[in-house]
Amino acid sequence: GSEVHLSLPHLNDVFKSYTGMTPYQYCIHVKINRAKEILALGQCSVKEISWQLGFDDPYYFSRLFKKKTGFSPSQWTATEPE
Repeated sequence: GSEVHLSLPHLNDVFKSYTGMTPYQYCIHVKINRAKEILALGQCSVKEISWQLGFDDPYYFSRLFKKKTGFSPSQWTATEPE
């Protein structure tokens, strides 16, 4: 196979030019969107969701979710905003 030789900063720049986000930001975006889907089902606790999505600390996950959505995970479940 062929290999692509890119520096990490260059890869970040290329990725951001296509997505508008760094790879890390994109990963968080995908995880938050998945959390919204799981929360809408109402079958898992916030702790379970945080672990499913690879967060070691459910409190960190909750703070990040609120920062990205404006709602805590429990508020999201209760109100189901669009």
